[in-house]
Amino acid sequence: MKRSRAPDQKNLPGRPQKLSARQERLLFRQIASLREEDGNFTVKRLMERVGFKMREIFCRTVRRFLRSNGYRYLNSRKKGVLLNTDFKRRVKLRKQ
Repeated sequence: MKRSRAPDQKNLPGRPQKLSARQERLLFRQIASLREEDGNFTVKRLMERVGFKMREIFCRTVRRFLRSNGYRYLNSRKKGVLLNTDFKRRVKLRKQ
């Protein structure tokens, strides 16, 4: 007797993905929180925050995933990045 697959499951050729959908969502959540705390952060810091082990998932894998989702490398500005608190302070000053 032949086993049937679930309708959403496909027999995909090639190497299986290293990052699961759950890990991808976790990365996006941590990007948002790191962005609020400090404007500039590295992939290594992101991976440490998420809890990925360097031996299981390489930095390059995470970088490739982020690049495919629209994030890219930018040189950090000497001037700094405007954080939410800075933005609120600036708007408040403007209204006076």
